[in-house]
Amino acid sequence: LINFYQTENTLEKDANFSSFMTNLGKRSNLLLYSGISRSPDLYSSFLKPEGKSALNEHLETVRNFEGFAYQLVESKDDLFYNNIYLRHNPVYTQESGAFWELALEDSITFGPQLVLNHYTGSREILVQDVTGKIHLISNTGKVLWTKEVAGPIMGKVQQIDLYQNNKLQLLFNTSSRLYLVDRNGNDVADYPVKLPSEASAPLGLFDYDNSRDYRVLVPCTDRELRMYDGHGKVVSGWKSDATAHVVRDKPEHLRLGVKDYIFTADSGGEIYLLNRRGKHRHRVKSKITGRSQNPLFISEGKNIRKTKLLYTDTAGNLVVLGFDNDVTRNQLIDGQPHRFIATDLNDDQRKELVIATSTEVLIFDREGDENCA
Repeated sequence: LINFYQTENTLEKDANFSSFMTNLGKRSNLLLYSGISRSPDLYSSFLKPEGKSALNEHLETVRNFEGFAYQLVESKDDLFYNNIYLRHNPVYTQESGAFWELALEDSITFGPQLVLNHYTGSREILVQDVTGKIHLISNTGKVLWTKEVAGPIMGKVQQIDLYQNNKLQLLFNTSSRLYLVDRNGNDVADYPVKLPSEASAPLGLFDYDNSRDYRVLVPCTDRELRMYDGHGKVVSGWKSDATAHVVRDKPEHLRLGVKDYIFTADSGGEIYLLNRRGKHRHRVKSKITGRSQNPLFISEGKNIRKTKLLYTDTAGNLVVLGFDNDVTRNQLIDGQPHRFIATDLNDDQRKELVIATSTEVLIFDREGDENCA
């Protein structure tokens, strides 16, 4: 009730209700109003079984009645007048039933993405519209702030605690800039950082030792992998070679035993497993080939040679590319457009494979057995 009031989602603000009330007196000692078209379940609780059956049978007819009101008014001559009004309105616009609604000026192109409010512990909603503006919206539907950024957000927005004081900032990149924004919508420190070359993929965020000493890796169209610290400064100890082709996937961090690996793959299928300084820690000769438009997924092993890359190809095969260069293909579906994710659905520490086509959703285990979860 409080949230409805705070977001002005009340009868007083409802245009349909205001129109309805013009048929009743402005003063009343007692007023009962019911939105019939939205209340079949409410009425059903007062009816006997035969009444419930009749209501269900004629539900669409009932919904053609917008509302009902009973009004009792005391006059100056000590008389009581009764007004009853029932409105039949088959073109009445149904309310969505949403907890709250918010109309933005422009269409949304990014999000909604939930982000954490570090003060309240609640979730808030981040979206970006077609003009490039990003909006942070409270969980009651209030726009907390609006900020214009240079271009569409790439990938997902990350949250970091830059100053190690349990206050979170929003980290993301567009094709031309790297942004860090505080919870009031203000740029942090020296951000935004203008990139020397356009970003070709979403940033990779690494916190190697969980010490909040962040590293931010941005692949660029000049085939360079650029590493920044949490303050947006270039990391001087990072010296990576240019990739053979442009990188289109978000870089990932792997910790296997005591070793760190920074993983990425370029558009030519080359795989890169780098150390913290940007040098090759492990080389994979096998290449990613025939890949569909779906993401790459890593299945971690005890060490780098037992770790595998999972993806689907355009022929509908599951491809398991081991970092020991072993490659297997298993036909899951025919070569039709599909969506693919690999995730642990049943908490058994093994990834299940989920494939969605235009007509069905299929679940396989790593060996390609269907309906495993």
